[in-house]
Amino acid sequence: MSYNGITPEAMWLLAQNKFENSKPFYEEHKEEIKAGVTVPLRQIAGELSPLMCEIDEMMNLDPVRMVSRVRRDTRFSKNKNLYRDNLWVMFQRPKREWQFHPCMWFEVSQDCFSYGIGNYETTPAMMEIYRQHLVKYEQEFLEAVKAI
Repeated sequence: MSYNGITPEAMWLLAQNKFENSKPFYEEHKEEIKAGVTVPLRQIAGELSPLMCEIDEMMNLDPVRMVSRVRRDTRFSKNKNLYRDNLWVMFQRPKREWQFHPCMWFEVSQDCFSYGIGNYETTPAMMEIYRQHLVKYEQEFLEAVKAI
């Protein structure tokens, strides 16, 4: 399949799926959603993988595992909507190696896209180490920010 981008129609279908919040609706449109949003995000992940490997060679670079699912895990959430209307690509180490390692993401939603870097799991002690390094290497940090 060639890359055609993520179309407004595909995003509309994703939003409609969230609004319907019904397994029959999702099953009826699953392949369209996959072709219109999930597969293009996997293609983006695949294209960026060599660059991400240069950043961290231990990163999980399997596009199937890097793209979020349309169906939400609602077991531990107060929000019981089954489906989401946004999807993302997550560049990170395998889950068993997540702790304290930053992850990078690219997300598409109905009205925007976002990208960034952050930590999924951290502790106050780890955040204090980050703060100390920012103070200790302030000039290097400011130069890195300026370069971006």
